[in-house]
Amino acid sequence: MASRKLTRRALFGTGVVSAVAVGAALDESSSAAQPASDSTLHAAKFIKASGARSAVVQLVDTAETVKVEIDSTAFLSHGADGVVGDVSSFVSGEEVAVRGMKSATGIVASEFQSVYQSASGAVSSDRSDYVLMTASGQRVQVPQEVVREGLGQRIHSGIRQGATYSATIWTDPGTGSATAVVLNEAS
Repeated sequence: MASRKLTRRALFGTGVVSAVAVGAALDESSSAAQPASDSTLHAAKFIKASGARSAVVQLVDTAETVKVEIDSTAFLSHGADGVVGDVSSFVSGEEVAVRGMKSATGIVASEFQSVYQSASGAVSSDRSDYVLMTASGQRVQVPQEVVREGLGQRIHSGIRQGATYSATIWTDPGTGSATAVVLNEAS
């Protein structure tokens, strides 16, 4: 996956992985500059796309419905897809983090991304992919590319069946299906 300003790995906090929960954090491997200091981070629910780079969201703190115009150089990251070029992949009801200044006409966003959660559990194989089973019984798909990325960067001894791992996950609000986007050895 491409280098990101605000990465999934860097956004851990109280079970929710998002810039909203923990503030703007940069991944150690990212060389991108931090967003402008005058930008604000908004927690929102995605309502609908109103164009390739335009969306309507409902702000969590005020329940206000706001139009979001996404800047041409904005960072967009969606669910298990990672970095995307437009908002067409976002799902109605999905939690999103939007960075940008709010005005009477809406928000011009420099960042627009899904909210991710953290989970941990035992890993087992499931056909060609792996599954992480949490203590609460949640079943999280772990795609091969996530395993390869983890093995290359953080999981030094290979995937061990039944071992405990932590993951950054995205849950599709329409289906309830969870997918790991980052996998780490549990500490």
